[in-house]
Amino acid sequence: MTSSRLWFSLLLAAAFAGRATALWPWPQNFQTSDQRYVLYPNNFQFQYDVSSAAQPGCSVLDEAFQRYRDLLFGSGSWPRPYLTGCHGVQ
Repeated sequence: MTSSRLWFSLLLAAAFAGRATALWPWPQNFQTSDQRYVLYPNNFQFQYDVSSAAQPGCSVLDEAFQRYRDLLFGSGSWPRPYLTGCHGVQ
């Protein structure tokens, strides 16, 4: 019984251990286009909207910005100058 419970737990863990295939939570608004842009990690940054209730230093958004940045560019050795609250889109 214990071994079957362990086997089931391992099987369940393996099923949910795959990489995420989509971003979540979704942005509030987004638009699609056939236009393509090149994003360079050294020039790209996220930015808080001036009318947003959340402002630089919001740990939830700062962590989300970092998570999305890692999804866009990987978590390699590119410079990370925009991790302390000053996020802007260029």
